[in-house]
Amino acid sequence: MEGVWASRKEPDRIDVVLTHPRDRTDVDLPWLQFGMTLPISADDPSEQAARLEALLTAGDPRATAEVWGGSHDAGQLGYPWPPVDPLAM
Repeated sequence: MEGVWASRKEPDRIDVVLTHPRDRTDVDLPWLQFGMTLPISADDPSEQAARLEALLTAGDPRATAEVWGGSHDAGQLGYPWPPVDPLAM
């Protein structure tokens, strides 16, 4: 896992960022950054942590996460690059 963050403006969710491949010791190889948004509730923190852990470990997160970034040659890893949002340009 690369990072987790939350916003005070959106207290009902957290964003989780994962990097593939996990071990990026060779910086010349292609890599991808996957992201997923997970719901946060007012449930007991320990129960909620268990639920979030179950969501993250239920399977390969690359199957459900979105590609949020990566190296210029990341397409070699076999995942489609996200479409460019014309409003973000």
